[in-house]
Amino acid sequence: MLEKIRLFLKNKKLDAVIIPFENEYLGEYALPETNRLEALTHFTGSAGLAIVSLFQAALFVDSRYTLQAKRQSSFTILDWTEKNVFLWIQKKNIQTIGFDGTCFSVATINNFRQNTQCVWRELKQNPVDLFWENRPPKTKETVYTFPVCFAGETKTAKLQRVREYLLKNKADALCVTALDSVSWLLNKRGNAIKNTPVALKQILIDSEKNIYPFSPAGFQKLAGKTIIYDSESMPFSTFNRFSKSVHFIAAPSVIKQWQAVKNATELSNLKETGLFESAVICRFWCWLEEHKKELTEQQCGAYLQQLRGENSAYVEDSFPSIVAAGAHAALPHYSPNPNEQTPVAGNSVLLVDTGGQYKTGTTDMTRTFAVGAISPLIKKRYTQVLKGHIALASSTIKIGALPKTLDRKAHAFLRADKVDYYHGTGHGIGYFLSVHESPPKISEKSKTPLYPHMVFSNEPAVYDEENGFGIRLENMLYSVLKNGKLHFENLLFIPFDGRLIEPNLLTLAEKEWLNTYHATVKDKIYPLLTVAQIKLLESFIPKF
Repeated sequence: MLEKIRLFLKNKKLDAVIIPFENEYLGEYALPETNRLEALTHFTGSAGLAIVSLFQAALFVDSRYTLQAKRQSSFTILDWTEKNVFLWIQKKNIQTIGFDGTCFSVATINNFRQNTQCVWRELKQNPVDLFWENRPPKTKETVYTFPVCFAGETKTAKLQRVREYLLKNKADALCVTALDSVSWLLNKRGNAIKNTPVALKQILIDSEKNIYPFSPAGFQKLAGKTIIYDSESMPFSTFNRFSKSVHFIAAPSVIKQWQAVKNATELSNLKETGLFESAVICRFWCWLEEHKKELTEQQCGAYLQQLRGENSAYVEDSFPSIVAAGAHAALPHYSPNPNEQTPVAGNSVLLVDTGGQYKTGTTDMTRTFAVGAISPLIKKRYTQVLKGHIALASSTIKIGALPKTLDRKAHAFLRADKVDYYHGTGHGIGYFLSVHESPPKISEKSKTPLYPHMVFSNEPAVYDEENGFGIRLENMLYSVLKNGKLHFENLLFIPFDGRLIEPNLLTLAEKEWLNTYHATVKDKIYPLLTVAQIKLLESFIPKF
């Protein structure tokens, strides 16, 4: 395919073409028939972009995927930052670069154009589509109504909120282009994308609550009208095509802001789901301890699904479980090969990052378990990660404040020892939607403030490729207002492995936090376990 694309470049008088992971829906999950990045590069990760020039081919991925990309692709693998992409284009003397405008947002193309000297030319055809052999067939989809007993708010009430928003902002219509936002707004769900039950639908809504298709016919009916759109999720091609017939106004997605703040029904259901999920992980941990000598990574993932299946609200996992033994745990997004059986035995730790899609909420958690000999370094790093986890969970913050202070607290203990992790500390979590939702986002770069009733992950980590281990500790939190400030409450109550903790590195306050947390585990989760399981967990739980 690479040589055919280069011939395409010559014929079109282009120096390069850029191919992202994203498809026309601009989400983080590709459909098989739209995963052009994988078709071109053989890289199977869920984020990245490739640039093919007449003489070189580069694949940009973030630190989670560096090793995976090097194993899977013959492309030159580079660190994916905006600056690095801009510098590569400059150094390779790219004068004209082609792109498929359906696969890039307005914001992304504007950013590229502002930070590079080259000409960005929108293509009528995606070159990967032209040369993709054995392309998977179009995914079939079933869309269904999500009952209000789970959603907590009717479609009618949500559309009324849109009407009031449009009247307040003196606009005629709103573009809703993010799939999870459309699904939330209309109380619809779909099954086209594995692990993410969104409907493949984008819409236009006017101030009278009429819904139009996100198509030429829909825009034609709104000709001459003022339409608010989100530049982060609006496809460039759509904006470019209709910007002369309608008056577009850019604004952050109000739907995403609304869906990030969970209603009373959603929170109540999530709390119950969190208890069930916590019991699942506790039961899994006991099973792991009893069978770790003969278990494989693949069997662990299958058993987690089996345990979740006992809940009638369970639909599927919220992402393929990351079950990583020993050195595999040093890869942030490692995925066990389904065609192999990788032993757990013979390793120091097992990292398990997993979650479920329940009609009563989406879950996401990570624990690192001792499965073999534990070195003093592993104990030290585990305790440093745990201290960061506790620091975030026990923080307070002003309403509307940016969460960068939370991110810094989670990193602090590792950075003091001149080590770090290079991904965000937390992400928003949808409600039977995408496990990754924004806002909120807990990172240094976050521009979205925190408000009451937001749900997000707390997952500091450390990855040591040299010494062959990785550690990540993740809980789900929700924000509550107390005495004029935001506090954070846990939705998951899964013990921390005392065999991995170095007590001398903990302060008295941190020990008290752990004692209180584990007392809650006993109060809320032990009733869901057997006597034998409780006895086994008691031997792991630290007591200070």
